[in-house]
Amino acid sequence: MATTSRDEEGREGSFFRSPRFFVGCVLWLGVIAGLVWMQAGSRNRGADAARVGEVGKNDPVPDETARQKSLVIKTNKDGGLEVVDAATAKAMAESPWDKEGVADFEFIDTEGKAVKKADLLGKPWIVCFVFTHCAATCPMVTGSMRELQDRLKDCDFRLVTLTVDPERDTPEVLKGYGESRGADFSKWMFLGGDKIATYKLIHGSFKMPVQETVGKDRQPGYEFIHSNNIMLVDAAGVVRGKFDATKGEAMSSLRREIQKLAKGGADEVKESGEAVGVEAASPKD
Repeated sequence: MATTSRDEEGREGSFFRSPRFFVGCVLWLGVIAGLVWMQAGSRNRGADAARVGEVGKNDPVPDETARQKSLVIKTNKDGGLEVVDAATAKAMAESPWDKEGVADFEFIDTEGKAVKKADLLGKPWIVCFVFTHCAATCPMVTGSMRELQDRLKDCDFRLVTLTVDPERDTPEVLKGYGESRGADFSKWMFLGGDKIATYKLIHGSFKMPVQETVGKDRQPGYEFIHSNNIMLVDAAGVVRGKFDATKGEAMSSLRREIQKLAKGGADEVKESGEAVGVEAASPKD
């Protein structure tokens, strides 16, 4: 029995000293080291990704990306088209009207006299776009203008109707149209002029659509496509907003805005440094 025990101890001792034992140890150490390395690498990569994400939030957009911004076509103040980047277009959408005010213009009133932008400065004014042969929404728009005239008699402002069909809407025609709608010509102007200049002003300064229909789409009473909006302009000639003349709630809002501007119209002109003391000429002047 003692001999057997010594033989077993000898075999165990020879195993621990054998090459297989050392190779096995080396392999296991390699496996353990690999696992430790992979775990550490995973933590480092996660930290690096987090740092990259944080840096990316504050990093400027690469030049190549900036050059690839989407472009938008817009109508400028003069009625022409120009291309701007998306950021500029968004800013314009939030405040589409020129801070310098509408472009200068010259139209003819019902007495055949010229009316320019300067003649309207000094008081707030509202303007709509219609034509006298209209069979669609023009009567409703003109009716809303009449209601504003009657309900805001104590407010010092002007109403302007600008025809989009100046070839047929002569001063005489516009005068008859105004009379039939109960217009007070001392406060309400009906203007017409060169069609190209008219459309240029509507497109460029008021940012509103206007177009003459042609071909099979042209029907009596529907010869022109135009906006139903009444535009509010302050005493300095700057557009303040658009109000749908076919909607009662919009007209209620417009009445409130007119009352605000009419109350402090002269003061606003002085603060802007423009047209101090200028009064609008009456059609009868």
